Amino acid sequence: DNALDNVGLIIFDEFHERSSSVDLALGISIERQLLDNNLKILIMSATLNVQQLQSYLPANNHIEVKTPTFPLEIIRSKKTQRLQIDTQFANELVESIKQIIAKTDKDILIFLPGLSEINFISRQISNKFSQYQFEILHSSIRLEDQRRILTDLTRKKIILATNIAESSITIPSVGAVIDCGLIKKPVYEKKIGFKRLETIRSSLFSAQQRAGRAARTGPGVCFQMWHDLDERSMPEQIKPEITESPLLEESLTLLSIGISNPDQFSW
Repeated sequence: DNALDNVGLIIFDEFHERSSSVDLALGISIERQLLDNNLKILIMSATLNVQQLQSYLPANNHIEVKTPTFPLEIIRSKKTQRLQIDTQFANELVESIKQIIAKTDKDILIFLPGLSEINFISRQISNKFSQYQFEILHSSIRLEDQRRILTDLTRKKIILATNIAESSITIPSVGAVIDCGLIKKPVYEKKIGFKRLETIRSSLFSAQQRAGRAARTGPGVCFQMWHDLDERSMPEQIKPEITESPLLEESLTLLSIGISNPDQFSW
């Protein structure tokens, strides 16, 4: 109850990711703000549907920060996007890497949907690019290994990552990105009452974020592994997780912090 007594500002960064827990935390913060006029809330994102959020929030100010950006070259595949990570995908990825190497000598960041796909691709292609050190960046990787990947400049690297590298961290040595255009999303399975992970096309917002990783510290290049026509099937933004949840976990969380009637919560 007093955890927020000495807190004056709560910052929600990368809000466009719209995880259920972050949406829940925002609702709790807004209800707390109604009781404490001194509490401020700051919501930040580089890609966000601002109008939708403004209609939900109480009185608010919209601040748009514009900064100069480094040049970014985006290359699209001439082939249709593959929706599964298999041997054919690995062969197409090899060709994409060769195109990127011809354009830059900086580290390469490759976005893949999950750890199993990362391990598969590592086995398939690492022996084809012996001049590069292959690294894995995933939430399960030890913190000291994550730090080493961020700071080691002794050898050129190809970094296989999930969307942990989309917005959470910046790798200064990266000057090139290859985006497969796929993510893993938790989906509630009514028959078994649990969530499962489903591989789907990423959003246009996500593609914008990923491409920008190539030009954080200097000029960059991004290879997007989909055809121009594939973008018609890519959503502008991924559906918020909470809109597809049965709200059981969320309701139990509210009950655990003393909100006894979830129906009256500021969803």
